Amino acid sequence: MLEITLSIPDACRQFDIIYICAKLRTRLTRWAQATRSRLAAALGLTLALAGAPVYADEWTRPDTLRESAFAVALALDWAQTRWGAERQDQVHEGNRLLGSHPSIGRVNTYFGLAFVLHAGAMQFVPRDYRAAAQNGSTLFELGVVIGNRERGIGVSFPF
Repeated sequence: MLEITLSIPDACRQFDIIYICAKLRTRLTRWAQATRSRLAAALGLTLALAGAPVYADEWTRPDTLRESAFAVALALDWAQTRWGAERQDQVHEGNRLLGSHPSIGRVNTYFGLAFVLHAGAMQFVPRDYRAAAQNGSTLFELGVVIGNRERGIGVSFPF
């Protein structure tokens, strides 16, 4: 029977362990930073909502129409952002929350949350200010969409 024994010098073994530990530490640090920022955002949102007075005035037909207009503008922004995410070598995203080269999944998650959070937040805006808040949000989104279009950004719908 032939027996082969490989001998690894102690210096190499030590280097491998240091390298593996450094890689593991880097991954754990990144995970901890991402988790910490998510927890801070969730805590901030929870405290903001807990300390805010609850209005929830009755939702009217004009409120629904304004929210629908916002949804259309946001859907166009979403489609433009997806278009840019598909062409990361040509386009850089301007939204800092998404990063300069977001994935399609990140774009979809961001805009899906934006739809839900905006509609939910508008429920708690007093009726006297709700129209202004909805109109302002819609105008902002339309400004983004028009600016993107002027820069040659197309649209990419997922269907």
